[in-house]
Amino acid sequence: MSTQESHPVRLSDIAPGEEVIVVGLASGRGAARHFTKLGVEPGMALRVLESVGAGPVFVALGERQLEIGRGMADKLLVR
Repeated sequence: MSTQESHPVRLSDIAPGEEVIVVGLASGRGAARHFTKLGVEPGMALRVLESVGAGPVFVALGERQLEIGRGMADKLLVR
C-alpha cells in the first residue's frame, strides 16, 4: 500500500527509506508549536531515515536531519 494514495498515517508507522508528505497533526497547539520550531509544517516532504522499536524517528527534511521522539512522531500525520 502506497502512503501517497492512502489515508493519513502516523509518522511512527512509516518504514525507513520511505518519503512522505506532512498532512497534519493529531494533537493540540503545544505539539503544533514544537513542529513549527523544528520547521515541520503541512505540505513538507520528509524521508524516514531510521525508526526502530520505541526509540525516536530520524528523518531528513531537505538537507537537515531531525530526531523526533516516538510520542511526537505518533502525532504527526503523513501520506
